[in-house]
Amino acid sequence: MYLIAVFLVSGVQLWASGVLIMARRTDALLGCNITAALLWLWYARRCYTRGNFARMALSFFGLLGSMALAVLGLSDMLY
Repeated sequence: MYLIAVFLVSGVQLWASGVLIMARRTDALLGCNITAALLWLWYARRCYTRGNFARMALSFFGLLGSMALAVLGLSDMLY
């Protein structure tokens, strides 16, 4: 069940990032994805303290995806 929720949240984040890229709003894209990365990091830490390492690993994948989308926004802003 948690895996499906992670996929849905990641899909919504990817869709919102695509909308922001097409609207050429790189400042909002960076802000949203960095905020999402911090939320993923917070949840990974919460899962670590509770001993749920499978959810922690999925949260780290969400964190990596958020940072990749933020880097995508940086490349759009710089070039």
